[in-house]
Amino acid sequence: MKGLKGFVKDVGTSVQKIGAKPTTNDDVFNELKNRFDGYKRCCEAIKANSDRLASSLKDVGKNYTALGVELDTFFAFEGTPDGTRFKNSSENFSKATNDVAVGLGLISSGIEVIINQNEGLKKRIAHRHDLCIDMDFAFKDKDKDSKSETKYKEARIKYEEVNDKLITDLRQHLNEQHGDFQRHYKNFVQAQRDSFALMAQQAQSL
Repeated sequence: MKGLKGFVKDVGTSVQKIGAKPTTNDDVFNELKNRFDGYKRCCEAIKANSDRLASSLKDVGKNYTALGVELDTFFAFEGTPDGTRFKNSSENFSKATNDVAVGLGLISSGIEVIINQNEGLKKRIAHRHDLCIDMDFAFKDKDKDSKSETKYKEARIKYEEVNDKLITDLRQHLNEQHGDFQRHYKNFVQAQRDSFALMAQQAQSL
């Protein structure tokens, strides 16, 4: 998440003349939406990779422990302590990998909060698109009569209100530091440091 602040340029807002057809291909919105789409994919990939890695690490821990048990049995036949040392080391190694897996769970749950926020914004983007289409249809008929002109003005006002608020919220969402997720990430990093230190210590004991 480092460097996320300032990820979105302060592109400002578009200005249109009163009575002119609104720009449906809004440059401001499109730039933000393109960035949002990339950000959304990134968040979903973080969760998927975190979940896969956590599952893999749990399997590694279980398999390492099982190997330690069998090596202990094997070396017992030869009357040497090598198997017991490896068994004890493998149990601690398994604990270390499980601790990293727990840390990855924090990453997964933290990013899921942001993914849910992204889904809310995605629905609002779809709603904006629907309003944009309604406004375009109303624009084509606006010169027919006063009723059609009023319908167009109402459609335009509704669209612009939704569009302006969405642009503000997209910019804020992409610029936000997401402190809760950063706390989850820092806890994961610390768990990783502790686990790697434990693994190195166990390697020296073999």
